[in-house]
Amino acid sequence: MIFIFLVIAATASIEMIHFVNYMEAFKAADLSSKEILLYYLSYTPYMLNFLTPIVAFMSTVLVTLVLAGNSEIIAAFSIGIKFRRLMIPYIIFAFLIAMTSFVFCGWFIPFANNHRVIFEINYLTRRSYSNLKNIHLKVDTNKYVYVQTYNAFRGEGYNFTLESFDGELRRKLFAEKINWIPSKGVWRAKNWNLRKIDQLKESLKSGTEIDLTLNLEPSDFGGDITIKEMVNMSQLGRYIKKLQERKSDSLYIFKVEKYTRYMYPFSIFILVLVGMLFASRKMRAGAIWQTVLSFILAIIYLGMFMFASSRAESHKDYLLLTLWMPNIIFSVIVGLIYRFVPK
Repeated sequence: MIFIFLVIAATASIEMIHFVNYMEAFKAADLSSKEILLYYLSYTPYMLNFLTPIVAFMSTVLVTLVLAGNSEIIAAFSIGIKFRRLMIPYIIFAFLIAMTSFVFCGWFIPFANNHRVIFEINYLTRRSYSNLKNIHLKVDTNKYVYVQTYNAFRGEGYNFTLESFDGELRRKLFAEKINWIPSKGVWRAKNWNLRKIDQLKESLKSGTEIDLTLNLEPSDFGGDITIKEMVNMSQLGRYIKKLQERKSDSLYIFKVEKYTRYMYPFSIFILVLVGMLFASRKMRAGAIWQTVLSFILAIIYLGMFMFASSRAESHKDYLLLTLWMPNIIFSVIVGLIYRFVPK
């Protein structure tokens, strides 16, 4: 209950501050109350998950300090309960929160981010990377696509060309604009011209609209680093596989996103155990110093976590080792604390 109360209170406080900071931007964009409410509904899952590790740590420290202060842990030792037995409820708590966080990271938050990210780019100060230019893609063994300009958030491309080869150019389709139709899984080309070449014969057709079934999805245009926040785990895995096949330079960015989603829940285990181990035993310096020392370790861990993520995004080598280094280091620290604190 303490965890639930703290995470809700912290999220509500941050969202209130956020609303006050951007109130003028909302007014300038002439947004309705419904649009603002929908934005904060999509913002809430992201913020809840972001705060989960530190709030889990805080609730662990508070609960354990109360138990230690009332000598309940000492009483448990006196009747033969071992320290490992005392850790089981904390491990169960950490496991439940970590699994919930993993589901949020993998599916709920990407779904909500489809609205949140677009809103922040359109109305707030978030930078847009959505307008991509001069894109060349191979969509089949003998088919190539060119798009002069693509908007990832609208799913629109301009000056589209589809070329089919059989030793030499056989078909060339040009369209002023293409739109992704998610309900049908097709691209709709508008104001198109189709040129067919059969040796010395050529034919030309044109029309206003035509649906194209291609081995091409909006996420395949890549280059937009915000896409990684808007795809769930299944989509992210498929997208990484496609980037590997195409040897894309942006592959490592999406690998960092994947590894981070797996690593983030594990950080909850680390922080819960650090909080429990430090707060479980009375120190002569008092509970205040125990709390301060625990928070210092937690802040160091979170700092290393953020540093590892930013470094992994700027360095392509040893991504997995770089991202997991904070967990490796603090796993050793937790092991050492467990070895000596119970005594």
